[in-house]
Amino acid sequence: MQKINYNLSTIDFNSALRRLRKSGIILWYEQAELQDWIWLRPDQVVADFHNLLSKDNIAKCNGRISQSIYEDNFKDIADLLETI
Repeated sequence: MQKINYNLSTIDFNSALRRLRKSGIILWYEQAELQDWIWLRPDQVVADFHNLLSKDNIAKCNGRISQSIYEDNFKDIADLLETI
């Protein structure tokens, strides 16, 4: 069996990230503003959104989110999504 030595400087990390994203292992965007953000468990990200949206205080408001709940729970996410 032949041992292959890889030089880390020659690895195309974006290519590796694309493969991981396509296989569903990570959530990653190639846009310059988002390249530094990598979610390792996309299924958990979705579950966290679902849990947040199904909180009693949101359900009681018929799906409408008050400004204070928005700022407490969604402001960082909204800022991130606006860069896409």
